[in-house]
Amino acid sequence: MSEKLGVARPTVREAVSRLIGLGLVERGDYGVFVAASSKTHVHSALVPVLLNEWEIRELYEARILVESDLVGLACQKATDEGILELNRINEKMLNQNMSAADYFKYDMEFHSYISEMSGNSVMLSMGKIINDMFKRYESHVMELHAIQATTYHDHKELIDAISKGDAQTAREIVLRTLTSSENAIYQLKERGKIS
Repeated sequence: MSEKLGVARPTVREAVSRLIGLGLVERGDYGVFVAASSKTHVHSALVPVLLNEWEIRELYEARILVESDLVGLACQKATDEGILELNRINEKMLNQNMSAADYFKYDMEFHSYISEMSGNSVMLSMGKIINDMFKRYESHVMELHAIQATTYHDHKELIDAISKGDAQTAREIVLRTLTSSENAIYQLKERGKIS
C-alpha cells in the first residue's frame, strides 16, 4: 500500500492504526478491511477528530487512503449514466469567471459523486467527513489559478480511467492531484495566507 500511495510504510501503519482505533477498519487474516459499522458509528467515531486541529499531512494521508479506495470501487461499479453525470459535473469547471466558492462547490460535487458511485455507504460517510475537514484549507487552494487550470483536465483523465475500469490509473491520478493540492497548501502556509 505504501508504494501505491507513494508514502513511507510507517506513515501507512500510523494511518491504519488510527483508523482501527476509531473503529473504521479492522485487521483481518488477509489485510485491513472496512469495519462493519453503521453510518452513525462512523460519525460518532470521528467527532473527536472534527473537534481537534489535525495536521495537514494527516488529513491528506487519510484522504488519499479513503479516496483511493472509493475511486477503485467506482471503477468496478461505474455505469454509463454515472460516467455521463461525471462529465456533466466536470463541464461546470470550465467557467473562467467562477468564484473560488463556486469552484470548490463543483469540485466537491464531482468527488462526492465518485464516492456515491462506489456504492459503499461507510466509505462514503468517511469521505464526506474528511472533505468537511478540508473545507478550511481547500477553499484557499481553489484561489490558486494553477490548481484551477489543471482540475478540469485531471477530472477528464479520472473519468476516462473510471469508464475503462482502470483502478490503478485512477488511484494514481487521485494520488497525483491530492499531492499537488497538499503542496499548494504548504506554499500558502509558508506565505502566511492560512494558519
